[in-house]
Amino acid sequence: SQQNLWKELRSQFLGELTYTQADGTVLAFGVTGDNCYLKGYEGELTTLDVPAEVEGHTVTEIAENCFSGNKTLKSVVLNEGLQRISDKAFSSCDMLENVTLPSTLEHIDEKAFDSCSRLRQITFPDSLRILGYCSFWGAKSLESLVLPGTIDNIEYGVFMYGEKLAQIVVGEGIQSLSDNLFAYCPNVACYYFPSSLTSGLDQKITKNAVIYAPEGSYALSWAAENGYACVACAS
Repeated sequence: SQQNLWKELRSQFLGELTYTQADGTVLAFGVTGDNCYLKGYEGELTTLDVPAEVEGHTVTEIAENCFSGNKTLKSVVLNEGLQRISDKAFSSCDMLENVTLPSTLEHIDEKAFDSCSRLRQITFPDSLRILGYCSFWGAKSLESLVLPGTIDNIEYGVFMYGEKLAQIVVGEGIQSLSDNLFAYCPNVACYYFPSSLTSGLDQKITKNAVIYAPEGSYALSWAAENGYACVACAS
């Protein structure tokens, strides 16, 4: 049919592929060689399940501003092969509650999930290397965090205004924390900081929290010197 013919030809003429979800929403992908990136959609989106590949092209990226300001999206599943969530990709998605990240993800860029005020939980994969500027700023429903030790670049203010954060674990391997990383997170009950951490603690850490860290570590010494309740803890 003409419709099928156009589907086959459009990627060659426009560098674009499409994928239709079960709910009828059409996802549009740009082509970059053997890979592709999600760049837009048509329809009222409540759930997003990004495929691992489209017509033989591996989906490696969610484009900048792709879903920014969406007021209906509630759940996101990103499948294996995805490597980057670009600037403001899900910024101000007010209804977003659940996000599943793949084990291949390396970059979460600037303000990617900024102001996602209903997002309750996020599990970061061990592949993650970069958490961009204010990437989870204002995600005020998050309750706990575990940052894998593979992250080598954590930028300014990633989790600022995490009003419901209660427990934060920083993985072994992380050496420094950025300015205001956990600023204005008033309800954190406990932090764990690893022996690898050598700088980055500041007075914006909640004063009534208990700090757990290995004996002889920078974090434990800093906590004691600055009047925090602290406990020597190997892991």
